[in-house]
Amino acid sequence: MGLEPAETLERQLAPEFSEAEVAFYSSESARFWTQEIQTIDVAFRGNVRQRLWHYTSLPAFHSVVSGRNVRLTNVRFMNDATELEYGFYLLTSIVEENPAELQGAPTLKRDLEAVIDRFKTRGLLFDFYVACFCESPDLLPQWTIYGHQGGGVAVEFDMYRFINDYAAFGDIAHLPPNDPGAQGKGISIRKVEYNESKQREAIRGLLRTFRDSRERADIELPTLAPEKRDDLCQSVLMANIENLLPLLKHPTLSHESEWRVIASLGNYVESHRPFFRSKEADVIPYLEMRRAGHSGESLPITSVRVARSGTQGFERGMRACSLILAANGHRDIEPTPFTYVLRR
Repeated sequence: MGLEPAETLERQLAPEFSEAEVAFYSSESARFWTQEIQTIDVAFRGNVRQRLWHYTSLPAFHSVVSGRNVRLTNVRFMNDATELEYGFYLLTSIVEENPAELQGAPTLKRDLEAVIDRFKTRGLLFDFYVACFCESPDLLPQWTIYGHQGGGVAVEFDMYRFINDYAAFGDIAHLPPNDPGAQGKGISIRKVEYNESKQREAIRGLLRTFRDSRERADIELPTLAPEKRDDLCQSVLMANIENLLPLLKHPTLSHESEWRVIASLGNYVESHRPFFRSKEADVIPYLEMRRAGHSGESLPITSVRVARSGTQGFERGMRACSLILAANGHRDIEPTPFTYVLRR
């Protein structure tokens, strides 16, 4: 897959579908989130915690604080490249179980099988970008990744200020925490779910909404050729399943207690292309999430912890963090050491 951001589905559909048909796609996509977002919220999201932690390396910490931005990484280039496959594994298993949502709906089941096949052969329709946060600053697995030689940092953010004041794109600033409207505007902050029963209920909720969507397509687009109607409806389903995938992780990873800020370039292709950074032999695409209209102001950081490695690197890391904070509008914050001593 190339590194260019995916086009919006409306733009992809435009050459082949009429204005009314593209409008149907847009309205049905919105319907998914206005009807099912509450189901998903009740199932597992809950309220955004006011304080969340972001684990990173010391060089990345410097880049974030001095640049006054948070980086959102393309999900295709995350450390665990297989994590999106987990959600499709669940979807596949639900289809095979033939739940109530699929009974008496052969067209819906055929659509789902087509979507699963499309994912296996072509991958995602959209490029999603995420920044990861955790509920605790004392997660040893995270420190194991970032903390050796005094080079690991955990940054605590005030997420109420973060989601209200900062945005990857200027027209979505000042959204209240958990506003479902954020989803339609390209960005949201959401809790990752690890409980399989809740994950399955969220997927089945999308299937219920899509079943209704399929029936509306037959009524509202009666002159559309059946194969084109299939393609249009499958695109609606694929796009909205993809919105859910970044929120589903394997139950064995529940210790992460992760939240994610999620952005999709699908809505902003022309003016918001990604940046790129090198990582060993790879190139990683990312977005910079800046406060809309206030790029010079400091980030809503409330505290910082540094890995205690038991080496000279720890003292250097503490001092570097202190200087970085002071130089970028955070003189009132002094870094503190991680509770445990990490040994190589």
